[in-house]
Amino acid sequence: MGQTGIGIMENDEALDIHYLYFEKYNAGKSPSEIENWFRSQYPSNFSQELIEDNSNFWIGLAMTQWETGALSPFVNKMILQIIDRDIESDLWGDEYVERKKHLERFYKKISKEKKSPKKPVKQRLFKAPFKKGDIITSPIYTSEKKNYSDKWGILICLGHSEGLQKTAKNLFLKTTFCKNSPATVADVNEILVNREDDEFFVNIFRFSLTSLSKEIGDFDHLDKLQYVGNINIEKSFDMSLYPGGGGWRNSGFPDSKKTIPLNEIINKPDSPYTEWAELIVLLNSLPNEEERNKYAKEFKKVSEFMSDMKNKDLAEFNSVFVPFIENYMCLTYIGYTLEGIDHTAVHGG
Repeated sequence: MGQTGIGIMENDEALDIHYLYFEKYNAGKSPSEIENWFRSQYPSNFSQELIEDNSNFWIGLAMTQWETGALSPFVNKMILQIIDRDIESDLWGDEYVERKKHLERFYKKISKEKKSPKKPVKQRLFKAPFKKGDIITSPIYTSEKKNYSDKWGILICLGHSEGLQKTAKNLFLKTTFCKNSPATVADVNEILVNREDDEFFVNIFRFSLTSLSKEIGDFDHLDKLQYVGNINIEKSFDMSLYPGGGGWRNSGFPDSKKTIPLNEIINKPDSPYTEWAELIVLLNSLPNEEERNKYAKEFKKVSEFMSDMKNKDLAEFNSVFVPFIENYMCLTYIGYTLEGIDHTAVHGG
C-alpha cells in the first residue's frame, strides 16, 4: 500500500481499514462484530507473526477502535509490539527515528480513553433516478470546453439499482443522437449507437449517487437530464461490468462514422446461445457468496455446457460462442467472466 507521509494515518492500507470499519459502524454493527468481521477477512494478520507488512493494518484498526471508544486489549497490544520490537525499522531506514516518535505519540494517545467517542452517523440512502428502459435527453457535455453545448443527445437507461441504497446506480447507453433541441419519443426510431472501433464498452457507463454526490456537483448535472419516455429492453445487463461515467453528464458520440441500430443492443437475438447469455449475465451479477450458493445448480449447468462444447468443437466455442456472448454483453473480453463461472461451479461461491 502507498505511503504518502511519515504520519500515522498517511498510508493507504491504514486509511482503507479506517474506511471499512466506519462503513460497518455507521451501518449499525457493534465494535465486537466489526472486529470479528476483520478476523474473518484478514485471518493471516490475526494468526501469523507480526511483520512490517501488516503494521499499518493494526494502526488503522487501532485508530478506529479508539475513536469509537472500543479499543480492544489485543489490538492495543499489537501497537505496543510494533514499537517495542521495532517492526518498521527496516521499512523506514534512516527515517525510522522520526517514525518511531509518531508511533510512540500514537500509542500514548490511544492509551487514554477518548472523552467523546464517535457515534454512528446515519447514512443517507438514495434511489436510482431512472428505471430500465427510460429515454433521457440532455444537452451534450463537451470535455474540451468543460461545459454543455447547445446540442441535445439521448441516453438510454439499461438498468437501475433496486430500492434505497448507499450507492444508487443507473446504467446508461450513450447514443450518437445529436440535435438542436430536446429529443422526443418520435426520435427514438432514429437512435444509433457507436460501433466504429468495435469496443462496445465505450458506449455504456454506470452513473452513481452517493453521500459525496452533492459535494462533487452530481445533482447539478442530474438536473439537466430530462425524461422522454420508456421503451422495452429485452436483454439483461450486469452493471458491475461497465465503467463509471462520472458526473451524470452525456458526452454523446455525435461524430461516429460507423453505427448500428439501437435494437441490436437492447433486443435478444434469435440464437440458441441467447438463453445461455442471459444466464451468464445473471450469474455474474450475483453480489456475494450467499447469493451465488443459491444458484449452485445454474453455475454447474453453464460450466458443464461450456465444457461439453469445448470437448466437442473447441473451434466453435472460441470463434462462435465466446464472440456471441461478448456481443450480447457489449464487451470486448469476457474470458474472466467465464472462468469465474467455472471456478464457482467447482469450488462454490
